[in-house]
Amino acid sequence: MHTFLHLVNILWRVDMKLGRILIYELRYWVRNPVFYVFASLFFTIGFAMMIFSADIVGEQLVSKGTKPFANNPLNLFSFFFDTQLFVLFLIPIFIGGSIYRDFQSNTFNLLYSFPVAKQSYLTEKFLSGSLMVGIILLLFCLGLFLGTLIPGVNPNLVGSNSLSHYLSPLFWIALFNLLWIGIIVFSVVSLSRSIHAGFITVILLFVLRRAMLFIFSGPENMDTITLLDPFGEATVMISTGSWTVSEINSSLIPISIELILNRAIWLAIALAIGCASYLSFELNHAPIQLRIVPFRRNPGTKRMKTVHTTWSTYSLFPIWLQTSLELSKFQFRAIIKSRTFIVLIIVSLLFMILLLGQVNPEYTTRIYPLTQVMLLLPSLFFSFIVMLITFLYAGFLVHKDNRATMNALVDASSVPSASLLVSKLLTLLKLQVVLLSLIIIGGISVQLWKGYIHLELQQYFIQVYGLLFIGQIIWAIAALFIQTVIPNQYLGFFILILFSFGLSGIESIGIEKGIFIFNGGIIPQYSDLSGYDSSIRSFLVHKVYWFVFGILLLILSYLFAQRGLVFSIRERFIIARKRITKKVSIYLGIIIFAFIALGTTISLQVYPSKAHTSGPDLNQRKVDAEDRIGHLEHILQPELSAISLSLDIYPEQKSFSGTGSLLLINNSAQPIDTLMLSYPTGVRLRELPSRAFQIFDSDTILNYEVLVLNEQLQSGDSIEVRFTVAETPENWFSEKQKVVSNGTFFLADFPLIGYPDVISSKKNIPPDELQATKNSYVGKHVGLMDTDFTISTSLNQLAFAPGILQERWEENGRSFYHYKSEKSIRNGIPIQSGSFEVFEDSVYGIDLKIYYHSSHTFNLDRMMTAMKATIDYSTTHFGPYPFEELRIIEFSRSYGNFAQSFAYTLPFSEAAGFFSKQDSSENRFDDVFRLTAHEVAHQWWGHQIIPAEALGSRFLTEAFAEFTAVQILEQEYGTEKKQLYLDLIRNRYFNQRGRASKESPLTMAKPDEALVTYSKGLLALQSLNDHLEPGAFSDILRKFFYKYARNEDSYPTSHDFIAHLEQEVPDSLTYLITDLFKEVTLYESLPGDYQVQKQEDDSYKIEVDLLFEKFRNHTPGMEITALPLKDFVEIEVYDNTESVIAAKTIQVNATKTTITLTTGVKPQKIILDPHRKLIEQNYSNNTIIIGEQ
Repeated sequence: MHTFLHLVNILWRVDMKLGRILIYELRYWVRNPVFYVFASLFFTIGFAMMIFSADIVGEQLVSKGTKPFANNPLNLFSFFFDTQLFVLFLIPIFIGGSIYRDFQSNTFNLLYSFPVAKQSYLTEKFLSGSLMVGIILLLFCLGLFLGTLIPGVNPNLVGSNSLSHYLSPLFWIALFNLLWIGIIVFSVVSLSRSIHAGFITVILLFVLRRAMLFIFSGPENMDTITLLDPFGEATVMISTGSWTVSEINSSLIPISIELILNRAIWLAIALAIGCASYLSFELNHAPIQLRIVPFRRNPGTKRMKTVHTTWSTYSLFPIWLQTSLELSKFQFRAIIKSRTFIVLIIVSLLFMILLLGQVNPEYTTRIYPLTQVMLLLPSLFFSFIVMLITFLYAGFLVHKDNRATMNALVDASSVPSASLLVSKLLTLLKLQVVLLSLIIIGGISVQLWKGYIHLELQQYFIQVYGLLFIGQIIWAIAALFIQTVIPNQYLGFFILILFSFGLSGIESIGIEKGIFIFNGGIIPQYSDLSGYDSSIRSFLVHKVYWFVFGILLLILSYLFAQRGLVFSIRERFIIARKRITKKVSIYLGIIIFAFIALGTTISLQVYPSKAHTSGPDLNQRKVDAEDRIGHLEHILQPELSAISLSLDIYPEQKSFSGTGSLLLINNSAQPIDTLMLSYPTGVRLRELPSRAFQIFDSDTILNYEVLVLNEQLQSGDSIEVRFTVAETPENWFSEKQKVVSNGTFFLADFPLIGYPDVISSKKNIPPDELQATKNSYVGKHVGLMDTDFTISTSLNQLAFAPGILQERWEENGRSFYHYKSEKSIRNGIPIQSGSFEVFEDSVYGIDLKIYYHSSHTFNLDRMMTAMKATIDYSTTHFGPYPFEELRIIEFSRSYGNFAQSFAYTLPFSEAAGFFSKQDSSENRFDDVFRLTAHEVAHQWWGHQIIPAEALGSRFLTEAFAEFTAVQILEQEYGTEKKQLYLDLIRNRYFNQRGRASKESPLTMAKPDEALVTYSKGLLALQSLNDHLEPGAFSDILRKFFYKYARNEDSYPTSHDFIAHLEQEVPDSLTYLITDLFKEVTLYESLPGDYQVQKQEDDSYKIEVDLLFEKFRNHTPGMEITALPLKDFVEIEVYDNTESVIAAKTIQVNATKTTITLTTGVKPQKIILDPHRKLIEQNYSNNTIIIGEQ
């Protein structure tokens, strides 16, 4: 007998070595329907992603190679990144689940009694789950591949298929992440013996990555994040960020040393955790205990307390609800005392503090930790994490009785199903409150850490427990419903995640109304000026609508809740039908009626019928209108020369109303008999007091009228157009009002003259014709105009309009302000109202004022300094500021985070500089100063130089204002800060231009090519400035300014500027005019071989080869390299103290040129183009560090 047992033991060990556990696990998964559901799901996701990316719906008209292919290598990487979160949650299901099943079913007691080798047991369990996830990823790849072959995809968006294109992201991203994250999750589950610990680990890894991306968001941390991004996405995207369309379509993703190190770092971390887990794991019956909560060894020996029945608030509730409250209390305590949840809370709070502690906006400047700033990131990110945790614990609560094999006992109990369901909902809500409270704790902690003591607790509570919580309640109900009807907890969890992610892309299929987007609604952001305003009402109305739907889901959950043995879907429907009592029927009827009624009301109030204002009906209406009046498109029209407006603003009602008049003058030599007027929303024609007319054509949907004058308007004559304008008062369904309670900012509307833009197609007008127009870029038939405004507002507010304040008075409990322009101004009429403090100064006799919220005093000095410096610089270099006053006026962030420039007025959002914190570190610059200088510079470039309505018009405004601001930044802070900003703009330009199918030259830049007009324009102007003698470019700009400033007879175009340059720039540098402005030209300069020889006189002779090329690059990625060269390039030599010891400028005529220099001391470093005058992408390879010779 002993011999037989010994033989069985040997055979068992042999079977273990042969992978008996692995084979058993694989058989289990192959027979499990869950595997096939996930496999089918991922195959379908991959297939759908590819066909929609390849334009299966036929919406894109593209030529081959002008846009990235749907199956290009980078796009395939992106597909894996986009599905990364879904893959992460497969890991605890399959890899963690492979070992957790032994604990769940209690088979580990029997299994561990056999002589199982720990190594074989853990390894084969891990491999089995990993193989199943790997197969699912392969099916995802197969779906992507087959998506390129289906008939109907756009062939111009599908490139050639290569196996390496698919295997590279599969191996380096998907499988690598599967390996290292799988090791960590497997370790956590094996030690804690809790599958939920595995899911929480995945969530924490997701939070960790988001925290890293935010903490290391600055360009100075680019190298760090390429190594530390847990998923490898940043590593790939940074290395390919500047790729052109051609490179994207043809190049494999480089397997760089950074990517290899990134993968190695995280694999090493995972292996370390895995090794520690392996050493800690024992084949016994006790899990590893984490003694965060005191553990009671002998709870049974504790003496029972005598319970005295006393009155409590519970006595007010029905018995079933009292039962729910007691059950919820028990469930909630069990969860919050669990090790997994405690770790989740601690880690989440830590990450929250680290994230909020950075507060890095664009340009890597820091901002002050105001309460609204502390709430911004959690509203967008942490609420998503709370949603994921809600999904997870909803499954835990619904299925916990089945897991514990207590379902039969619970089903047989007298506890009503409603009590069980409501107890689970209450438990989820309590968990959400705990998690959401971390936002408040983290925000206040960071504020105190940063020394900010103005804590706005009311704002915290409204945002967190009001606005965020209501959305989480709806998700909790939805999660309970899905977990109730789906018998598998993990499948239900996955469906919830997929559904929530799918909502973000629902607008792409044409569903835009909030009443059709589950739990939709943008969370209102708080403003120190206006609070939440009208957005909060609309938000709450939509949330109540979806909450009512949630109640319907809750009733359905009750009907379909499983009690007892149910073997089919048909049985569940039979049971549900039996549960529909008379009372339940009444509840269902009321809820359904309320849901439909509320949805109908919202639809009628918020989304008025668009049968005639969108889609085919609108397009047909435009076609019909063009048939009727298309022949009038180029008819002569009078020009607007003066506007007067009397406007009453009502901040309390969020509305305004007023009347105005336009003075139109016939500046042509011919009489005009037809007047074409278009009306913005809220504007209506009142009368033409001095002219009789007939209506030739009108359209109340397209909002235009064509009027035929009974008496012609002769040359030089004028006509008055009177109109009314109004904004209806706010109601509970208003989504966005032009007026807010404090900090109002909007542009005054008035009738527009000329052919209606709504039926005009500018893109069909040839550029030459656009350049010949006499219209300015800010409006047709609108020249410089005189203005006269009377604005009234509440007594406690100030009102502003362009011009100088003539008079202020109070009447009928309101404040009135009369503004009049001292000179004619450009079109663009900002109207503002609010309660402000004022900060004043002056320069050159010009009154400078900043109107600001009383708590936003952080950057007033910097803004004022920038205003004064810009006026001083621009007056000296270009010409005088034309008005007697310039004011910055703060407005509510509910309008956006931007700043603009108008005559007399610079409206600044409260989030556009007022919160920024000055940082003197080397890698940061004063962006508040730069932004203010940019907007003030528009008073010259945009308000005095007013471009024509032509291609390249934005170049003459935005690039010139940006160039001016950069010169002032250098004047105030030095060359290093200027270069820091230029480097940032250069990186942005090259990183973004590669995604464009075509780039226009600056002279032909379209209004929507912001990257060209801002970034490329600045780089081009700075390059020309640096090539010329100091001060020469300023003289050129001054002459151009004097020639075209406030010139209504001929608005300048970009070609006028080029013609001016050709007259002023030396002949030796005229090639720059073509390269920088007429064409899209890029450079690449590299140092080649070099020699350093010490001479007899102790001097050093240096010979270095310069490799130089120039590219024409209208279509990124398709360069023409063989361009003739006559370019000037600088070279400088430095010693070991970083001092320049030799410099030379040479004219390059060939792609390879040898340069000779002589120095008196030993050279240490050689730099080509040291001052970065060339628009070159990579300057890092322009430096030679000289070794010992």
